[in-house]
Formats: sequence, structure tokens, C-alpha cells
Amino acid sequence: YSLFKQRHIPILSINAKYEELNLPYIAIDDIKSGHLATKYLIDKGHDNIALITKIDDNQGKLRMKGYFNAFENNHKVFKGEYIYTYDTESKDSVLNQFIQHVKDKQINISAVVCYNDQIAYYIMKNLEKIGVSVPEDISIVGEDNSVLSKLDDIKLTTTSHPQELLGEKAANWMLKTIETGKMQPSELIDTYIIERNSVK
Repeated sequence: YSLFKQRHIPILSINAKYEELNLPYIAIDDIKSGHLATKYLIDKGHDNIALITKIDDNQGKLRMKGYFNAFENNHKVFKGEYIYTYDTESKDSVLNQFIQHVKDKQINISAVVCYNDQIAYYIMKNLEKIGVSVPEDISIVGEDNSVLSKLDDIKLTTTSHPQELLGEKAANWMLKTIETGKMQPSELIDTYIIERNSVK
């Protein structure tokens, strides 16, 4: 990255921002995504809301910040034992630990916010295996509006993630930067809740 910058070669981070690198970016507002997913559950009457998020990328950290913000803004207190964090290597073991904790009634939750739809889908399918129904027993919200959110009878409530718009804006940013010789500003793309039937 430093070499690109030293040589005045335009460089853009897409889909994530990295504070450490001070690079221009075009990304979804991940704090808002985590906030909306959590607030949606709070508005539906849920207090005991778990979070499963990735912590070896900035997206997961920002979405966790949104989770915290939603509790704080609604004058509620989250429980540390309901927060499950994983990295690339520990993903499977952490997800299986969450399922085991639900099965053994080690946690008393009515809902869970997941880092993305892939995690939400995995949790939903594995809860079914232990006799826990979605959304009757536990409500689930994903993030990213991926194809997985629409695969099953239970369609995932999730947050929007306009992939085509991200690509279009990134290409326009690069073209304008090349044409003008000036770095264009960074941009956060708005997101919103897409309601389906995974929340009670």
C-alpha cells in the first residue's frame, strides 16, 4: 500500500475501511448495519440478544460497535456472556460452542444478531437439529442480504448490502481519480433492514 501511495498510483479499499492504513474507501456503513439489526430485535421486544461476530476484520468490529450502540441508545444493558467472537481459525468451534450453550441452557436468549447471513444460516440450521425453532424459540437477524437469506422456508431478516452499487461507485471513483489526478473522497453507503420471517 505504501509503495502504491509513494508512486501516486490510485488505491481504493472496497467494502471495508481500515483505520490503520489511512486509505480512501467505499463501504457499507457497518456500524449502522449492526445497530439496525440489534435495534430491530429490541423494537420487537427482545432484551436477551446474543451477538456472534468476527473480530479479525474491521467489518466485524464495526458491527459489534453498532450492537453496543443499539443497547446504549435504548437504555438497555447487554450481557457479556451473550457475545461470541471468532477469528478465521476459530469460527467452527465458536459457532458449535454457541449451539451447545443453547442446547445446555447455559444462555437464556430469545434472539441473536449474526455477523453475516452465512453465520445466521448456519446457526438456524443447527438450532433446528437440536429442536430449537426459528423464530418461535429464537429469532435471528443476519447482515448482508446474501443469497443464503432466501434459501430456506425461513427467510432471514437481514440488512441491505448493494454489491452492484459498491462496484459501480468504486469504478466511478477510480475513473474520476485518474481523470482529475486528485484522490476522490471516501464514501459510506447507507443500509436498511430487510424484513422477512426469521424474527418473532
